[in-house]
Amino acid sequence: ANTPALDDLHRRLRAAGVPVQLLRHIRDDREKVSPRLCVEYVRALRRFRADFLHILLPSPRFNATAMAAAWLTRTPYVVHVCLVPSTPVFSVAHDRVPKLRTRLLWSRAHALIAVSEGNVRRLRAMVPVPASRWRVIRNARDEGTYGRPDLAVAAALRRAWGLRGPVCVTVARLDAQKGLDVLVQAAAILRRAGSGPVDFVCVGEGPLLAP
Repeated sequence: ANTPALDDLHRRLRAAGVPVQLLRHIRDDREKVSPRLCVEYVRALRRFRADFLHILLPSPRFNATAMAAAWLTRTPYVVHVCLVPSTPVFSVAHDRVPKLRTRLLWSRAHALIAVSEGNVRRLRAMVPVPASRWRVIRNARDEGTYGRPDLAVAAALRRAWGLRGPVCVTVARLDAQKGLDVLVQAAAILRRAGSGPVDFVCVGEGPLLAP
C-alpha cells in the first residue's frame, strides 16, 4: 500500500545510505497464488536483484503470491505475521488447499516471526509449522512518545479523571483478541479481596469501543 508511513520509512532508509527498492503493493486475491501477479513479483525481484524479502502479513492467509515468487527466484524471505485473527482462518473443507499451500510456503521461509509466544501458539494451531521455525520479536515502542513520564501531566490527569489510588493502565487495540475480559475479571478479584480503590484505564481504539 502507498501510505505516508511507508514513504517516510523509505526516505529515512535512503537518507541513511541503505539501498532500498520499495515494491508497491499489488492487490492479491488472498485465496490463491495468482500466476499473473506471481510473474510481476518474480520480474521485480530479479530486476532489483533482491537479496532478501520481508513479507509483512496482516493475516495468515495473505500474500501467498509474494512467497511463491520469492521461492521461485530463490530469494530468502521472512514471514512476519503482525496480527492473528480471533477466529480460525482455515476452518472449512474447501480451505484445505489454501492451508496446505500456506504450510508449504511458510516452511520454505528463512524464518517465521510473531510478536508474542501466544501468537506463535495460535498460528501453529492454524498452520502446523514446527516451533523451531518461529522467532518472537516483540513490538517496538517509540522512545520519543513513551519515554520518561511527565509527573505534572500525570498529576493533572489523575485530578481530571478522579483517580484516587493505584492505577492499572492497558494500552492496546480494543479487540476480543487482546483479552480485555481477563482485565475485567482481575478487577473483580481485587474488589472481592478488599484491596482498596484501584482504577483501571484502557487506552485504544477498536471494535469493542462503545459508540
